[in-house]
Amino acid sequence: MKVDGPTSWRYLRSMRSDPPGRASSGARRKTFSAALQQGEELWQAAASVSPAVSPLTLFYGLSQAGRAIAAAQIEAKDTWQTVPGHGLILPKPEIAVETLPSLNDVYVFDNGDAYFQQITRLLGSPSLQKPGASIAALCCSLPEPEQWEDTWSLVRPLRISTSQGGPGAFVNLPAVEARVSPVPEHLIPESEYATPHEPEHLPILEDVISLLQPYPTLLLPNPPTKVSGAQRLIPGITRAAGVTLSWNVEEELSFGDRKLWCMNHLMSYSEPYVGNWPESGWALPAIGNNHAPMHPLATWWAILYGMSMLARYHPRIWTMLLDLDRSREAVAVHSILDAARDEVPYLLLRQLGGF
Repeated sequence: MKVDGPTSWRYLRSMRSDPPGRASSGARRKTFSAALQQGEELWQAAASVSPAVSPLTLFYGLSQAGRAIAAAQIEAKDTWQTVPGHGLILPKPEIAVETLPSLNDVYVFDNGDAYFQQITRLLGSPSLQKPGASIAALCCSLPEPEQWEDTWSLVRPLRISTSQGGPGAFVNLPAVEARVSPVPEHLIPESEYATPHEPEHLPILEDVISLLQPYPTLLLPNPPTKVSGAQRLIPGITRAAGVTLSWNVEEELSFGDRKLWCMNHLMSYSEPYVGNWPESGWALPAIGNNHAPMHPLATWWAILYGMSMLARYHPRIWTMLLDLDRSREAVAVHSILDAARDEVPYLLLRQLGGF
């Protein structure tokens, strides 16, 4: 079950007496404990400073915690120690003095093969090949960005629900279904039904597939073959309009195997709960020139790196972005920093705890 930042750090702290994976002894164990201690102290230090400075302590707190991940999980004996260099670069933003800056104009991308690439390989995630992505696009690609998603008109994650009830739920079938949301309301033809199922009241498959282009997990290895249902936005009842799609599979699968197929093939990030199947998860968009979604921890790494570089080397731009009296993005920027303090420790915990 998802926990907040302080609780995540408490669980991470408890690992130091019995480190996981390959950090059980020797130099790895000492590195694991020291890196987690430094990471947590830097993270806590962010609470005592304003957003003008906090990206610096947050990024370096994550960077130190990443060394604990490397010590515990990198297999090769000679390559577990982190390599020099951030592995990322933020080019100088070309923003005129009289212009209000936007995170959609500030880009981050790979700079050689260094620490960031070491971490993304460990996570099984693409990195950020040039031209990379804007900090705004990275933020909007994260799961559950409700606090700032309306600030920028950018691609955001789609919620995937694997619940497959009905008469055929416990019959072996050569197809799986999943509900995808949110989708634009205009895709669903006008009718009196809140949950239409008749073909004439359902979105056109080609229109849905066009919508799914930024989401590799929903189109590869095979795109959906049918729109079998829809759900309109009903204020106060449903959070967003959605569609139920069908994918063909190579063999007849049981109810449980269909849910597992959805989790393994459609979701790029799942949120399992204790004692339950991961009934729902996220299809994350591919960012920049990537052909696959980034792991959320890698995305946060790039975001906090970019914000820390702005705060450190471009303080005029950073403080303007934080100015609640002038910048329309200021509330979103503050919210992103607040969210980082809870989300990043939890992602570290998931990575180190293996759940």
